[in-house]
Amino acid sequence: MPTARQQPRELTLQPIGRVVKGRPWPDQGDRWEHAEAVIEIEPAWSDALEGLEDFSHIWVVWWLDRAGESSGALRIHPEGKPEMPLVGLFATRSPRRPNPIAITVVRLLGRQGSRLRVQGLDAFEDSPV
Repeated sequence: MPTARQQPRELTLQPIGRVVKGRPWPDQGDRWEHAEAVIEIEPAWSDALEGLEDFSHIWVVWWLDRAGESSGALRIHPEGKPEMPLVGLFATRSPRRPNPIAITVVRLLGRQGSRLRVQGLDAFEDSPV
């Protein structure tokens, strides 16, 4: 009989950079899709960026450090609007999740050393990457 895979009790993540230009906090605007943002990667990781500029888009994994606690609700109204139907939490863009990890695909506009210029990042300034 197969056994359930044991889940780790703790997961540790270390930021490798920060958003140095992005959405200001607090911001309720919806124009981030077209805005330019800048991510600065820690110097220790700069060699890992070699060749990245050959891509048109990259995935950015970042921490929702200002999201607040998850309510624990599994079904919510998108954007907190009661007129919208209840859907599963993971079918929304809600930042209040069990694990405040975000992933966004962005257009890579350029790389200068350990700085990445991107378009379409919905992270706030100073968010850990």
